[in-house]
Amino acid sequence: MWTLRALLLVFSMALAGCDSPSLAFQGMPSQTVAIGPSTFSVRMRGDRVESLRTSREWRPREADIMARAAQAMERATGCPLRKGSLIGDQAIQRAKVVCGNRPNPPPQKVSVPVDAECLPSGSYVVRGRGVKVTEVECETWYQRANSSALP
Repeated sequence: MWTLRALLLVFSMALAGCDSPSLAFQGMPSQTVAIGPSTFSVRMRGDRVESLRTSREWRPREADIMARAAQAMERATGCPLRKGSLIGDQAIQRAKVVCGNRPNPPPQKVSVPVDAECLPSGSYVVRGRGVKVTEVECETWYQRANSSALP
């Protein structure tokens, strides 16, 4: 019986570390970004970026994951990756970004559930950066299916 408890403890500890950043990125806010079937937790410190793949995928190819991670890092930071700086594997990816003298952008939630319907709700321009932001409101399949059941 103690073997079963020990095994359960080991599995619990392993699962607890699924979205834990490396020491260099601890305490930094994360952004969740979905690219295709992959979901990443992206953190930025200075010009360095780390992404952790949090989605479950059966035997993903390293080249596919690295390409999606690069897209996720660029989307989360708003900065292009420095050429040749992307390293990692299917679980953790690191790179450097070229943002000029800009400070780290504020965290933004950029992932959208797969089964969602989104419509633009407004837009604005970020002063000093010249970036146009379009706000969208999304409704997931679950919300649409259960909206009549809600009071």
